[in-house]
Amino acid sequence: MTRHQRGGATPPRPAGFAIRPYGGAVDHPGMTTAITAVRRADGNLDAATVQGMDEHYIHLGDELALDCVIIERGDAIVGYARVTRDDLVDGTATISLFVVLDPSARGLGAEPAIVADRLPRAVAVVRDLAATRATRLGAICQGSHAALRSALEAVGFRVVREGAILVRADLEDIPEVPLPAGYELRPVADGDRAMARRIYDANKRAFADSWGETAPSDEEFADVFSATNFQPRHYQVAYHGDEIAGMVLAYMAEPEADGSLTGMTEGITVQAEHRRRGLARALLASAMRSVKAAGAVRAALSVDLQNPNQAAVLYQAMGFRSVGSEYEMELGRWAAGETPEVPDGTAPRGPGLAR
Repeated sequence: MTRHQRGGATPPRPAGFAIRPYGGAVDHPGMTTAITAVRRADGNLDAATVQGMDEHYIHLGDELALDCVIIERGDAIVGYARVTRDDLVDGTATISLFVVLDPSARGLGAEPAIVADRLPRAVAVVRDLAATRATRLGAICQGSHAALRSALEAVGFRVVREGAILVRADLEDIPEVPLPAGYELRPVADGDRAMARRIYDANKRAFADSWGETAPSDEEFADVFSATNFQPRHYQVAYHGDEIAGMVLAYMAEPEADGSLTGMTEGITVQAEHRRRGLARALLASAMRSVKAAGAVRAALSVDLQNPNQAAVLYQAMGFRSVGSEYEMELGRWAAGETPEVPDGTAPRGPGLAR
């Protein structure tokens, strides 16, 4: 593994760990097990599935073999690490390190070596884009993964944003919140691709002023439309005349080990001109009723704690409570044409993880 130096020593060899190139769909069962364990550690009740992993990874492009590696301990996959690229609404290209490591494998020495392995690839992508694009080099770190946060901070990453996982432990006593006057809900058929695209585009417009929002694209829409959590029958879409004013893109998560169901009340947006009228509150109450009718015994969602519209305050008032967190970290950002001052990943090889 390539060593990354920033005034520190080579990461020690973690006993029993190895890293290898991503092998395609054959790796998806192990990757699914790892990310589900990670989500559970952070209170996220939206379990991954192999089918969902298959559907998502087919859209990730030709460079996936360069971007993604598998982490093994003994003969078992315990995680993976990927360099991701997002094209934001403001034209910035965000390159991020995304590391998934089963909680049972954390804190045993693998994290510094994983960061050292993936950082040169991330830097190479940043440098390829920097001549013509504003770029940003970031990382995603689950709140429960202290060893990863330490490894990222050791090479210069700093926390710039915090999100939370919120859960409403039951769906009793859902408040009665009528839609504001002049608004109405309209159902969405599961196979209506044209309406799904209209909703996708409206969701993007509503989030356009939000931190890290990606630009709309045909590729991302295809990913959304084919995903197992694309369940329009649970969508709550409010119209003002013929205009989409707000929505909650709810869906049912995979059953828990005890068979109980969670309704994910995600994708909560209101168009700027329709805010401050109580629409989001009414849509969230309606979404909770929809998932309850489908058998959910609880509801969950994620939120940016720096959201300027104070979304977390609304969700807490509706009975949601924080159960986990996630940090967005950053190493640097550069204007188009600016030479990124970041490590180039050419330090000599050290022990690192076995390859």
